[in-house]
Amino acid sequence: MKLKTQINQVNTVTDVRKFFEEISNNSIAFHPDESFHNYVHLDNDEKTFSKTEADRLDRILVKCFIICTDKNKDIYDLCLSVLEEYEF
Repeated sequence: MKLKTQINQVNTVTDVRKFFEEISNNSIAFHPDESFHNYVHLDNDEKTFSKTEADRLDRILVKCFIICTDKNKDIYDLCLSVLEEYEF
């Protein structure tokens, strides 16, 4: 699956939130501790993302952690606030 996202890099906490929103817009039950390599389709147990796409998304996620740490923003609270806006 190619994630429908316009975000290829994050530089601010606002960017991190937008990244989480785009993940949620793709109906992915996201958790920031989980590598994108580990997501599978529940109906057939196939990988959700190709290796290349998972690598790209994981790199962005690492940057999300760095930004949140640098700005003293709890990445888990931020993620939860986004996920609470979506129903899965």
